[in-house]
Amino acid sequence: MKGYKFSLNRVLDVRIIEEKIARNKLLQERQKARLIEDELAELNNSQQKLYEYLRKNELITEENLQARNYLYKQRGEIEKTEDRLTQQLERVARSNQEFIERKQNKEVLEKLKEKEYQKFYKELLQKEQKIIDELSLQVKRNRW
Repeated sequence: MKGYKFSLNRVLDVRIIEEKIARNKLLQERQKARLIEDELAELNNSQQKLYEYLRKNELITEENLQARNYLYKQRGEIEKTEDRLTQQLERVARSNQEFIERKQNKEVLEKLKEKEYQKFYKELLQKEQKIIDELSLQVKRNRW
């Protein structure tokens, strides 16, 4: 509406941008976590297949030793990946908290803007009503 200008509009614009940045960061962190989860699932699946293969086939001692060494190394990879996933999920939680804070900051300003606008609109209606009342009074005076 003409005449209304929110005094903190630039601050609100900054808060909107901050919220978008925080949302994008959260989405990126979640995507990284999904990739690590997929990698972990693939490693676990591979290890499970190797266990099944070892159970089904009788291997000579040397092959058995190589398979067990591979399993040991793969278990280490799984543990490292689980640690990476834990760290990534912590980053996701921090990003989520940051996003929530940014969103709340933006919403506070949006509510303030709405309240100020409502106050402005109410004052405008009162001014218009006052003008209408004055005009009505003048018309009545001129008729008499």
